[in-house]
Amino acid sequence: MPKASPLPDSSPASRPASPAPSAFPAASSGSPTPQLSLAPTALARGASGDATLTKTSSGWRIELDATGLPRRDGGRFYEAWLRNATGTLVPIGTFNEGEDVVLWAGVSPKEFPTLTVTRENADDDQGSSGEKILVGTVDVGD
Repeated sequence: MPKASPLPDSSPASRPASPAPSAFPAASSGSPTPQLSLAPTALARGASGDATLTKTSSGWRIELDATGLPRRDGGRFYEAWLRNATGTLVPIGTFNEGEDVVLWAGVSPKEFPTLTVTRENADDDQGSSGEKILVGTVDVGD
């Protein structure tokens, strides 16, 4: 009589690992991906930037790539904002260097279409310094 083959090992160590969950939510399908160019102000004449905005289930992921900005350290940093027509600012993230920056917004760029970058210092004032160095307008269409 032939011997029965052993059952495959089903211990956790023998199972293939499940892929790790993504650190970023999946983008909504069919949504346009707005892009914009950021122009320098008089405070940063040699700077420029581009941003791509992607709608996700968590909000808007904004990928910023800016050049011509010196690194800021020692309590100094850059901060990005979305602004609406009445001037209300929503902070979307801080960074030290402008290349390969990922920011997040919980407001729609349709309602807050202006993206600005300011120079900031770590202090007791959480508002904008007003030192705008880059500015651009998002065109999200209808």
